[in-house]
Amino acid sequence: MKRFWSTITLLFLVGLIIGLAGWMILPQLNTTTATTPSPRTNNLELIVPTNPNEITVEAFVVPIQSAPLSFVTTGRIAEILVREGEPVQRGQVIARLEDEEARAALAQAEAALRVAQADYELLIAGPRQEQIDAAQAALDAAQARLDQVLERADPLQLAAARTSLEAAQAAFDELQAGPEEEALIQASAELANAEAELRLAQARYDEVAWDAAIGTRTESRDLELATNAYIAAKAQYDLLTKPPSESELAAAQAQILNAQVALQALQIDENSPDVREAAAQVREAEAQLKLIMAGPRAPELEAAQATVDSARAGVAKAAAALSNLELRAPFDGVVAQVDAMPGQTVGTTQTVLWLADTSDWLIKTQDLSEYDVVHLREGMPVTIEVEALPGTSFQGTIEHIRLQGKDEQNVTMYTVLVRPTNIDERLRWNMSAFVTFRLDN
Repeated sequence: MKRFWSTITLLFLVGLIIGLAGWMILPQLNTTTATTPSPRTNNLELIVPTNPNEITVEAFVVPIQSAPLSFVTTGRIAEILVREGEPVQRGQVIARLEDEEARAALAQAEAALRVAQADYELLIAGPRQEQIDAAQAALDAAQARLDQVLERADPLQLAAARTSLEAAQAAFDELQAGPEEEALIQASAELANAEAELRLAQARYDEVAWDAAIGTRTESRDLELATNAYIAAKAQYDLLTKPPSESELAAAQAQILNAQVALQALQIDENSPDVREAAAQVREAEAQLKLIMAGPRAPELEAAQATVDSARAGVAKAAAALSNLELRAPFDGVVAQVDAMPGQTVGTTQTVLWLADTSDWLIKTQDLSEYDVVHLREGMPVTIEVEALPGTSFQGTIEHIRLQGKDEQNVTMYTVLVRPTNIDERLRWNMSAFVTFRLDN
């Protein structure tokens, strides 16, 4: 342990006194055995304190807060926006990596979100009046065509009309009966597989969720893909298991009614060769009009909303990637040192600059052994002398005693921070200082 110069002077004086005393009592050595206390040693140094209640150690000046700043992602520096000695505020952008690709990716993601949002809004807005008018006109034309051909139906057309009626009735029965068992089993299996993939992707994502750059990892992309697959499988399963709506049943019944009307018309006049085609056109026109008037179905809305959510997540991911290319000040302070330059490629472990809060100073020493630190406590008064300011002393108190020591040459040394009660504007980072502690016995 290093001691102050007064300790060295004391060693010299003590040695001189011991030498004189030994010369004076040399004749008595054959009858008297002299005993001297063994001095306490630390780091192979001889310690002879001038005052058993005080200890002076070397220290150095540090800012109240400091940090080496690095980017969270690897890239090439586009610009450093501050200079050494320049004050900055918390949150201020102080350096930036090249971001052309990230900005393009964000613009692309925002465009995809606008398209998805527009499609969703168009879907929930319902049909336009022009669409309704066009569908009604198509139905009127098909009905007029059917009215014309009903006047000359033949036996073949009559049989076709009966077949259409049977098909309409079968379609209605099938609608009431629900999905086939095979289709339901397949949809259920696909939903279960998608759910399992989603749980696996979520688990892998959770394992690396601590990573600040999680948005750029494959686990994030896999989770997004698994989520989309699950939403699609769920929508397909819901579509199969959902009972028919009143509008669907009404449409199927209308098809039966139309087929019955067509058959009755053919039975009245069986000489028309175009009854089948005209009736199909009527049914198609009616179905199209009913579909337009019914509006979007729930699965369609869910699928459109899922597309919007996915696009919004893509925007958030691209924005986070762009934000990671900026280095911001974590606290108010002064740029103490710049260690990089524009055009330089840096990694996540490379310091770009040092930031320090020099609004206040602390005195830091690492020269207190376990034998000394047990006599100290936080709040105790100390005296501080700065080597670059001879003749000037400062008063202070112990701010913090680090709990964990560090082994140095078989002696455990501790770090202690001291807060001066008065500050000299000439203080600079890492200036050499000496701190005198008054030990608590």
